[in-house]
Amino acid sequence: MLYDETTQVYINQLSNINQYLADDFEARIEEELSTEEYTVGLSDEDKQKFFAMLAPILLGLYGKAMNAQDSVTYKQQVYQEFETQLNGLLDHYEKITNDASKKIQELEVEVKRLKELRASGNDLLISIHLANGNNVKDLQELSSTLLRQSLDNKIAQIQSSADYLAASNTVDQFGELLYTHKRWIWSTLPDTRHMNMDDMLVGIDEYFDVYNEQNGVMDKGLYPSRPFHER
Repeated sequence: MLYDETTQVYINQLSNINQYLADDFEARIEEELSTEEYTVGLSDEDKQKFFAMLAPILLGLYGKAMNAQDSVTYKQQVYQEFETQLNGLLDHYEKITNDASKKIQELEVEVKRLKELRASGNDLLISIHLANGNNVKDLQELSSTLLRQSLDNKIAQIQSSADYLAASNTVDQFGELLYTHKRWIWSTLPDTRHMNMDDMLVGIDEYFDVYNEQNGVMDKGLYPSRPFHER
């Protein structure tokens, strides 16, 4: 990823929004457990609120791509990609909240006991586990930490897409590619794969060789999150 100071500012802002969404997610779970009124999907008001927070920042991440060419057609293409990625991020968040609501309905948590555990400073996931008496592994869908990691990975994929779009369409005054190579940068997140690929350098239109941990063979991808073997 082609990090610069402006991009880093956007990433920091996204981190703050990510924390807000995680807190909001946790508050929803607590409310649903207390009231036994389960949310299905996100309300239109929620979607507008999250869109308003995320849209300008995600669009900023596409800043380099937007300026890579003066062509109006190209700029429209970049904007369409931005809209697709933003809607995908909101759909991703909605799916996580839906899955959590379904899991909550399966639980039998004593509300009074849950509130006592929460008041003593216990993590929500641990409190639910203790109040419900089930294996904590069955409740991972309710973890705000898992939500943050999931959204972090989604943002990293969007950033990779935006950077590749910019780097592969930026030319100098002679019409030559300004960027001739790209470098794989590992995000350092605990649950992120491909740590061994950190700092790998290839040509701008060449494929990275990516070890597939599921089948043990080498795949090829243009950048992180790009479907392998596709251009």
